[in-house]
Amino acid sequence: MKVSGEADHIISYPAGQDATTIGFNMLGWMFGNQFLSYVMQNDDPDIWKKTAEFNSASKPSKALGFVFDASAVKTEVAAVSNVVTQYKLPLETGSVDPDKLLPEFISKLKSAGMDKIIAEKQKQLDEWAKNNSVQ
Repeated sequence: MKVSGEADHIISYPAGQDATTIGFNMLGWMFGNQFLSYVMQNDDPDIWKKTAEFNSASKPSKALGFVFDASAVKTEVAAVSNVVTQYKLPLETGSVDPDKLLPEFISKLKSAGMDKIIAEKQKQLDEWAKNNSVQ
């Protein structure tokens, strides 16, 4: 529904409705190209213009192009993946006390070889940076 007096790209919920009563939300990232989507009445009318400007001004990572070869730590990667699988859902859903479970999770990640994976990745990244003149 177009709001009277607003620009053509500004929309709102139907009369008498809002986000709590309509049953859905209009989230720009859900569309194939959010820069072509409408803007909800309470949002900044220039949100997509400002987002495009922000994106254009961003700098690519210096590590762009680096690919980690996990073959030297494949056993540790498998073990860490198993630990993540065990703890991911309870932590993400908030169904556990993070003050109690996070220390246990981190400890098990370390026991599974997380630090060895990080060290191997850092070694490879340093070598890649050296070979590609990245500072």
